[in-house]
Amino acid sequence: MVRKIGRLVGVSLFGASVFAVACSDTTPPAPRAAINTQIGPGTQSPAIDCQLNTQPVIIMGDPENAQSVDNGAFGVDGVDCTVAQSGTKYVVTTHLSVKSKGSVTIQGNFQPLDKTKPAPQQANTDPITVVWVLADTGTFRETDCTAWYTTDFVSPNTNTTLQPFMGVATGRIWATVFCPRATFVGDQTIHKACAAVGEFKLENCATQ
Repeated sequence: MVRKIGRLVGVSLFGASVFAVACSDTTPPAPRAAINTQIGPGTQSPAIDCQLNTQPVIIMGDPENAQSVDNGAFGVDGVDCTVAQSGTKYVVTTHLSVKSKGSVTIQGNFQPLDKTKPAPQQANTDPITVVWVLADTGTFRETDCTAWYTTDFVSPNTNTTLQPFMGVATGRIWATVFCPRATFVGDQTIHKACAAVGEFKLENCATQ
């Protein structure tokens, strides 16, 4: 699997940012996001299929260091997200784009973190679809990605460190998606598939 480059200290999803809105101001706060993604060869996408070296690709802010970016900020094309509760799960849809770099689209159903249970904890209830559009490479897509409440980019299903500050709630989420074989949409003599990983944090998202 893709190995994460660099580690930072985690900060609570529910305590990392405070948004103060005056009582007379009915304008909702702008969506905010942070994402750190990497792509490269993996166990299901060996180097013969993926001609990329493991490298960061789409980066916006810093999800582990409470550095989220507002929609419309310098260098950011857009932060569009919805995190809506549906029974015991949350339906998450987001499209995050960075100028001259590309975009990431994530769609799927997530379940809350259960702090009474040990790690590892899977975050998705159904397969997740992730589309990675890289400005200098092309598009990679997988419809069977998983998500986990971990900041470790290696072997999420064996990770034993619980990340109690990650999770999902109405309008916000902090998780990591793993796509072990994201298929290249294009000339497959160049790439067939690569392993893609993305830790993402969304706040102030639409709720319906």
